[in-house]
Amino acid sequence: MYKSPEYYTLTKAANGMIYYYAYDQHGNRIRRSTGCRTKQKALMEINRRIAEGVLYESQHSLSISKITFREFSEPFWVWETCPIIQDKLKRGGHYSLDLCISNRQSMEKHIIPYFGEKPLPSITRRDVDRWILRLPEEHHIAASTANKMLSLLKQMLRVAVFDGIIPESPAETIRPLVEKPRRRGAFTMDEVVRIFSRKWDFEPAYAAAFIAAFTGMRLGEIRALWVSQVHEGYILVDSGWSDKEGRKCTKSGKDRIIPLTKRMHSILASLAEGRAANELIFSADGLIPYDDKVLTDPLKEAMVKAGIDYEARELSFHSFRHFFNTQVVASGLSGEIVRNIIGHESEEMTDHYLHLNADDLAAVKDIQLKLTGMIRR
Repeated sequence: MYKSPEYYTLTKAANGMIYYYAYDQHGNRIRRSTGCRTKQKALMEINRRIAEGVLYESQHSLSISKITFREFSEPFWVWETCPIIQDKLKRGGHYSLDLCISNRQSMEKHIIPYFGEKPLPSITRRDVDRWILRLPEEHHIAASTANKMLSLLKQMLRVAVFDGIIPESPAETIRPLVEKPRRRGAFTMDEVVRIFSRKWDFEPAYAAAFIAAFTGMRLGEIRALWVSQVHEGYILVDSGWSDKEGRKCTKSGKDRIIPLTKRMHSILASLAEGRAANELIFSADGLIPYDDKVLTDPLKEAMVKAGIDYEARELSFHSFRHFFNTQVVASGLSGEIVRNIIGHESEEMTDHYLHLNADDLAAVKDIQLKLTGMIRR
């Protein structure tokens, strides 16, 4: 490395900042700021740059090379500033505020502590690989959760590549962890009969669980249910409820129609009596839905009274969705009909979206009639 002053000359600008002129490796004369206002500090800075091989780099390049991951991460998963979210919205896509908030919390909890103070260009593949391998044990999370963190990191580093901060992402070729299949609890028919054949203390909770068990609707979709969505013979599922965002589109982003038997319609109609078309059914005032726990805690009590160990069986309100899904699949209905009734959100499933005809709806309603006919109450 050359440290002799003959390879550069100093000059002082009107604002007092000291610059230097030098010839780069191609013989081109360049002018760079030292960022210093005294000759002694300027010379120290120049010698440092020579030692590090960055004498010809621009001040912008030098500032980029020093940016830490923490500094880089500041705008991410903040609704107004996140480049990933803003890009998706500008291209006509949708992004959930809940997901934005969740991603920010995940980044701060699982990614920043490891990479925060590292200069972004210094992060290596080995760093990322060590981090993902240690993450489950050190943070007591499942492999699936760790893989989601890896996905977040990859998204962020792709932005760094696109912005020219780093030439390539050190996370792009890192393999995800092997995920153990999660055991999901699903009610048996016997358990469903025992649960709904008993009287519950809070009727709206009974109604919510009953509708979930025989339509496969998600709790958020039930909480968001307006009076106008319930028709004689079917429900139009076009929204879900978020405690942060209020009413929003369904998880899949698509509307769907689910058949209703007379008994199911009667249960909903009794709750909706006296309410306007745009008021909520599962609500004390028609404006704000019942809290999750208000609807799910009575289910736990009902399971205990029915002699069901819901913790050991890993049963929850969402298990009704798995129950109904299992029943319609077992009935032999086509995959397209099942996907449209259940409202799966994956691209693989929504690629085959279709409108159900009257025969399809009748076939599903036959299943509902058979299932609800076993409930004696």
